[in-house]
Amino acid sequence: MEERTHGGDIYGLERPVLMDMDELLLSDLYGIESSDLVEFIGKMPTMSAHVTEFLIAQCAPGRVDAVKAACETRPETLKASSLYPETVKLLDNYKLVASGDYILFCIDEHADAMVEAFNTYAK
Repeated sequence: MEERTHGGDIYGLERPVLMDMDELLLSDLYGIESSDLVEFIGKMPTMSAHVTEFLIAQCAPGRVDAVKAACETRPETLKASSLYPETVKLLDNYKLVASGDYILFCIDEHADAMVEAFNTYAK
């Protein structure tokens, strides 16, 4: 599969199978309540052997710092059950960026490309 990352494109990047995060999962896994967000899309792996996940959200006014703080705890939670060195490396290299009321949190081998795409479109 061809990888395309030039100019903020992230389609075509290989990833494990991901499922949607709903409000309940977001609350359970991150401690982020739906009232903290205007809208979001979150993805997580369908198999526990993977740690790839991401959250793109528009935060409610004044809630960016609280949402970022909640995201910062997620890698540590995942490390507690991680046994594989490559998984720990992904967790250590997570990305968390904000632009205005929007945030991107990602644990992914292509995290830099995701940040580039976020920064391109969150202007």
